[in-house]
Amino acid sequence: PGLGRGEKGVDEGVREIIERARSAGLSLVLDADALFLLSQKISVITDYSRAVLTPNAVEFNRLIDSALSLSLSLSLS
Repeated sequence: PGLGRGEKGVDEGVREIIERARSAGLSLVLDADALFLLSQKISVITDYSRAVLTPNAVEFNRLIDSALSLSLSLSLS
């Protein structure tokens, strides 16, 4: 089973794991529910070159939409 979506504390826990792995310089593979979280807040993974994302077609589309939205909002500010 996956992490679950919308479960209390899961989103924050995943963000914390990503931040700790980034701070420690670790590689991190993200899939499934973690990718769903990223599609909701793509900035969590921005500039994390050691993160490996493994999306399927639907997850890929969500991530692209999120990244394009972030890029547009940054260019307008």
